[in-house]
Amino acid sequence: MRRHRIFAVICILALALGAGYFLHRSAFAGRNTHTDPPVIAQPESKTESATAAQKQSQHRNVASASFAPLPPPGTPLKDIYDELAARARSGDRQASVRLFHDTEKCRDAENTRSRISFTLPTIMRATQPADSESNDISNQMLDGMQAAIDWVKQTQVLCAGLDPDKFESGVDWMRLAAEQGDREAIDCYLDLDFLRAGNVMRHSQRLIEFRQTAPALAEAAVRAGDWKATVALQLAYDGGWDTNWLGQIVVRDPVQAYRYAYLLTLGEGNDSLPGERVQVLESQLSPRDVTDAKRWAEETFANNFHGKRPYTGELRALCPNPKVWPD
Repeated sequence: MRRHRIFAVICILALALGAGYFLHRSAFAGRNTHTDPPVIAQPESKTESATAAQKQSQHRNVASASFAPLPPPGTPLKDIYDELAARARSGDRQASVRLFHDTEKCRDAENTRSRISFTLPTIMRATQPADSESNDISNQMLDGMQAAIDWVKQTQVLCAGLDPDKFESGVDWMRLAAEQGDREAIDCYLDLDFLRAGNVMRHSQRLIEFRQTAPALAEAAVRAGDWKATVALQLAYDGGWDTNWLGQIVVRDPVQAYRYAYLLTLGEGNDSLPGERVQVLESQLSPRDVTDAKRWAEETFANNFHGKRPYTGELRALCPNPKVWPD
């Protein structure tokens, strides 16, 4: 019974921390594809003209400031959020990336704190082992919990006092950084699902923006030699990624799936794509489709990836955990 109890608590901890990892883990188009309604020009008064000129001057000042160094790492986000936001919107990619990383770190820390407060009492009641084997298990569980607590403490200065809505803004800065060409932001953006995207019910425009931008970002990233974007498109076209937004947007297409699958075999770096899957896809296609797909993959591998294969383990997670992002 004692071991059963320990096993049950391990399951609780694994589910809690595992869900948290996948919840918070978690292109080169260079422009926002979101289209606004056409604006009909109206006559301006002198006052309106002066106001517009003042705003343009302020925008130029912000653009100039975008070349200045970023605030030191770990600076309280509440003190620099507005400054970074203005710089990011003016085209400063480093500011966009900084906001993307910092807001996601804060959201991850806040949700980790919530999970700790929920699971810690149960774990403490159960970690009173009766034998050495159970003692080892209990120590591992407590070590994992302590690591999570330490992570929350590390973010206290960065995240303290930040407006709750800004905690949830990471996806917006992720998208902007992706559109500005940051590869990690692109890969994380392509990995979005309802768990990782924050409160989408309150921010439904994020779904619209994703639909408008993600497919083009993915294709452009492949043209720029991004293996993770290749994985994302292969899974989406193959119908094996229906929980992710990209898999729900992209229409299943065996020809396209085979193209990207064969490209991945040329890269020889994707542990999750066995050769059998390539063979299954090939069996569904005509000889001409197979020939055309292989030619496309070989040309893409040579021209876009320059024959470079991915690093070991590079493809295992499209978006790394916020805990490993640099400050």
